[in-house]
Amino acid sequence: MTEKTAEKKKLTIGKVVLILLIAVFVFIMVPRRQGIKDGGSVYYDSGLGGFVYSVKKLNEFVSERENNYLRKGIRIYVFGKVIYEDSYIDYDHPLSPSSDPQIDEIRRKINSKLGITESESEVPSNRVSSAIK
Repeated sequence: MTEKTAEKKKLTIGKVVLILLIAVFVFIMVPRRQGIKDGGSVYYDSGLGGFVYSVKKLNEFVSERENNYLRKGIRIYVFGKVIYEDSYIDYDHPLSPSSDPQIDEIRRKINSKLGITESESEVPSNRVSSAIK
């Protein structure tokens, strides 16, 4: 009778381990949706913070050639490496010039509060952006 009890116990433990493995697999593989406020990008990541895979539907702002544009497309990552990318920057429809008078005025005010002179604020390592973050 002890052999049958031991055998049933092994089967029960095996079933529990199998159910746990399936639960962990489902947790890892079911995507989690995240929206980013960069123009409307949407990310779908695996349960481990995107370690196994992530799919990014891009709709983000890009500043190039003194204008703001939208980058649209899709990127697929597996184990942190890009395996597929189909994205483009829509140069035909600029959103706005990057030198907006209102934005320039706000930058001047922030720079004056931080004690940054005009010549320092033109340095490419924009201290205003790093101070805000």
